[in-house]
Amino acid sequence: MDFLQFLLPSQATLEGHWKRVGDRFDGCALEVASTAGQLFGRLTHVPTPMAEVGWQIGDLKWQAIRKPTTSSWRVQDIRKHYDQRAKKVVHTDAREYWLTLGGTDSLRLHTAPLPFFPDQRWVRVDAQPSKSRMSSS
Repeated sequence: MDFLQFLLPSQATLEGHWKRVGDRFDGCALEVASTAGQLFGRLTHVPTPMAEVGWQIGDLKWQAIRKPTTSSWRVQDIRKHYDQRAKKVVHTDAREYWLTLGGTDSLRLHTAPLPFFPDQRWVRVDAQPSKSRMSSS
């Protein structure tokens, strides 16, 4: 029933620390902060399953974050394609998502305009972004 909090999306800021929950990359954490007027999300914690496929702390995970409507955001989620045999990242790309903030400091990334079947779930850990870590991008 947690989808009910997404019926009236929050107008809160996206900036802050977020932790991924409920899937293979559970525990992944990132910080969304503004650099030169643009919002970006960089990894601050990488769980073992992500590290095993080439992710590192400081990697850019979300880019081109924008709010084209009054209720939902758009974001490009960076993906790494890892070759298990060669043990290296062979390609990166970005997948476009809708991003909806819920009423209890949670958000969902979803491919359809409505947030009912999200591909990713995140919860806010801390609303105060660290300017020093993000300014070096």
